[in-house]
Amino acid sequence: MPLSGTWAEGLISKLFRDIARGIASGLFPDICMSCNEWIEPDRCGVDEPAPTGRFSLEGETPERLFKAVMGRHLCRMCLDAYAPVSPPFCTRCGVQFRSRAVEGHLCGRCITKPVHQGVSGETFISARACGQYSGTLKNTVHAYKYLGKYGLGRPLGTLLHAYYVKHFAEKDIDWVVPVPLHRKKLVARGFDQVTGMLRHWPWTSANGSRFLDNGTALAENLLQRVKHTDTQTGLDRKQRGANVKNAFAVTGAVPVKRKRVLIVDDVYTTGATLEECARALQRAGASEIYVLTLARAM
Repeated sequence: MPLSGTWAEGLISKLFRDIARGIASGLFPDICMSCNEWIEPDRCGVDEPAPTGRFSLEGETPERLFKAVMGRHLCRMCLDAYAPVSPPFCTRCGVQFRSRAVEGHLCGRCITKPVHQGVSGETFISARACGQYSGTLKNTVHAYKYLGKYGLGRPLGTLLHAYYVKHFAEKDIDWVVPVPLHRKKLVARGFDQVTGMLRHWPWTSANGSRFLDNGTALAENLLQRVKHTDTQTGLDRKQRGANVKNAFAVTGAVPVKRKRVLIVDDVYTTGATLEECARALQRAGASEIYVLTLARAM
């Protein structure tokens, strides 16, 4: 029986797509964004659709989620080497505890750190991350930030959004705020890596603003980096805190008083930068502040 109708058209279209994909993979083999090795057929990552828009993460493991989102960009060995932030971990800063025999609780630093003004009694209420800053995730972040692999902004942004849904979608966040780069660093690097990831969240544009389905809005220019700081690499916790002290200011681009704010960054190392951003938001009157990062140093 001759093929006809939309079913036949779809079958033919899929056939041509498969042929084109085969030719492209032969001429331009995929390279793992973590280890830079060719992705051979028996080492390729999974080819599941990445979660977008409205989706539920109920019962989904971090490993399965990571493979679903990053499977087309990493080889199977690197996918398997991904390290999630597994409980138990600090209920505030998100650092993972070495002992697996305890429940989640505040870590020693969060118990003893100085208390700042604010509804929560802290600069931010809680911080969560998509994974540990090691191995595969660390290599992928470096490839995105320093090696010109700008295409990683989409999958990494999708991963960030998934963890926003998992941890913060029900907290009535008013503003999502990226940690800004100083203009000198922006010129030197050529792009803002955090904003580059956030732009791939499922925003709806209206009246010049971007909103998620739950009403949370993107505020790209709420925070400004007013002080050019040296790199934090190689500095200890105390030095990092001094380096970024008073480095951020609230611009007044959007109202922040009595608002709930989610600060987004690529890596949480000692927390000095995020704490300083949160202090600036607290001084401007933010009521609740949360933190989401792609990776968390342990």
